Amino acid sequence: MAAWLVRRLVASIAIVFAVVTITFFVVHLAHGTPCGPGVGPLPPEVCQQLCRRVSAAIKPLRVQYVK
Repeated sequence: MAAWLVRRLVASIAIVFAVVTITFFVVHLAHGTPCGPGVGPLPPEVCQQLCRRVSAAIKPLRVQYVK
């Protein structure tokens, strides 16, 4: 019984890790910015600041993934 439980726990952790990783990279591969057409009229400076804050675009991917 304990061995079965350990196998299930390890499998669950692996599945969660895979789903999080795939989701992270799919979101980063998507085109566009948080300042899309649905946001409304924003000055370019505000849009750039928002993009940097929301997506942390200035940080490397490994730092974004860990956060």
